[in-house]
Amino acid sequence: MLRLEGVGFAYPGGSFVLRDVDLELSRGEISALVGPNGCGKTTLLKLMIGLLEPVEGSVSLDGTPLRALGEREVFSRVGMVFQDPNDQIFLATPEQDVQYGLTNLGLQPEEVRVRAREAMEAVGIGHKSGVPVQHLSHGEKKRVALAGMLAMRPEFLLLDEPTNGLDPMGAHRFMRTLVELKGSGGMGIMVATHDLDMVPVFCDRMYLLDCGRVVSRGEPSRVFQEVEKIRRADLRLPRVAHLMEVLWHKDGLGSPLLPLTIGQARRAILGWGCRS
Repeated sequence: MLRLEGVGFAYPGGSFVLRDVDLELSRGEISALVGPNGCGKTTLLKLMIGLLEPVEGSVSLDGTPLRALGEREVFSRVGMVFQDPNDQIFLATPEQDVQYGLTNLGLQPEEVRVRAREAMEAVGIGHKSGVPVQHLSHGEKKRVALAGMLAMRPEFLLLDEPTNGLDPMGAHRFMRTLVELKGSGGMGIMVATHDLDMVPVFCDRMYLLDCGRVVSRGEPSRVFQEVEKIRRADLRLPRVAHLMEVLWHKDGLGSPLLPLTIGQARRAILGWGCRS
């Protein structure tokens, strides 16, 4: 388990960005970290991988503080995919870039090739392994960055706005890939995101961050019922839930318990017909 306990953080000369944050990421789950711009989501991810150290509290991996583990061990067990793949990809082709981290681990050349090829195939970029990076789309670059992390076979994977800049189908495919990774390898995945529509569809757990504090946590089906907290954080409900909220308040249809997905809304609407 990757755990934060009582974590506070401030950049040098500045006020606290995060205060008293408790958070857990378990293997075999996808958790969403949601909140407005500037609330500390990216900072929190960097604390979880040890790129930053907390001013208060502790960050631990399976009970051992990150600061007690060497960088090599932390980075081999926890991977992070940044919001902009151009910040992470710096070699000429996907194959070269994905192989780079493995080579630095001192692996034999054949194992490097096999693991890189498996990672690229897992995210659907294998057919572009030799294409110059500058010829790839934004979504393809995101998959290359993800493959680079997967090739390292981390136990935990952190992603900063992974669907940002992707078209709706591209975002859906990317999230489906994460679900498959969670199921096949038991990986713990944390996604910092503004894409609230995908959270109840793909995520098992959700943390709502506002003004540097976690103000709600739990399954999305519970957290999204706290409508006032969502709106105080300058966020909106998933679009389906917003529609159902309007139908409840304006038209007297439905119930205060908001459906969050199309499937849930469909079942609720069909239920209205059965009661009429």
